[in-house]
Amino acid sequence: MPSYKLLISYDGTEFGGWQIQPNAPSIQEEIEKALAIFCREEVRITGSGRTDSGVHALGQVAHFKIEKTLSQRDLLSLNALLPDSIYLREIQPVSDDFHARKSAVSKIYSYHIFLGKNPGPFIKRYVSDIWDPLDLDLLKKGARIFIGEHDFASFANACKTRIGKSSIRTIYNLEVEEKGSHITLTFKGNGFLYKMVRNLTGALLLLSSGKLSLDELKVLMDQKKRTRTISPAPAKGLFLEKVIYEEDSQASESERKLESDGDQIAPFLRLKSLSS
Repeated sequence: MPSYKLLISYDGTEFGGWQIQPNAPSIQEEIEKALAIFCREEVRITGSGRTDSGVHALGQVAHFKIEKTLSQRDLLSLNALLPDSIYLREIQPVSDDFHARKSAVSKIYSYHIFLGKNPGPFIKRYVSDIWDPLDLDLLKKGARIFIGEHDFASFANACKTRIGKSSIRTIYNLEVEEKGSHITLTFKGNGFLYKMVRNLTGALLLLSSGKLSLDELKVLMDQKKRTRTISPAPAKGLFLEKVIYEEDSQASESERKLESDGDQIAPFLRLKSLSS
């Protein structure tokens, strides 16, 4: 039975998250319904990870197996069966041992912040608007604390599926970019715990607004357990940018278009171009 890999973009505003759940619509459910209609058989897809309610994705990845032979040209029909907030960017055959989550070697998330009272109608759903002034130099100093291999238990929400498992992760890079009123935090790491990116961002926002000191942040990090609740940054500012695999020697055609043709894609896919 052939295996396929999907590259997916979505606006998570109206969804309860990636994973199928009983009381809210999910991205996984919508894609499975579209595949079932088009392929005339039930299909179960597995994502690279579960994005929370309200979180968006530029490059989510999923895999599935199906009897029907599919190709890139079938995406036109599949996307017609999906809500406008979900877009299948690419489909390609993969080996039977490919797994969207287990085969991933790293992920890139971005968090978007707007400094001001009103970001405007085009990006309001995709940024966290901060009214208080931020000390960006202090924020950058705090970001450097998180780079490297650490036990991030202090910045992870409890998760039943993670009980007894390691909370050690490596953040390879954490970039802070300022463009006008738009601040972007870009996290690249080998994996992220439940709500870890939003909790790290929440801590950095407290730090840069003077509500948490650099020493207190270091103590939190060293405690390696959740002793102080840091409010996570709002979900709407978080994007899963890219999932990276060992075989990714070069960007796919769809990924290159995502990087170079942003002006032709829906506004939320290129926040940086709208915030200057």
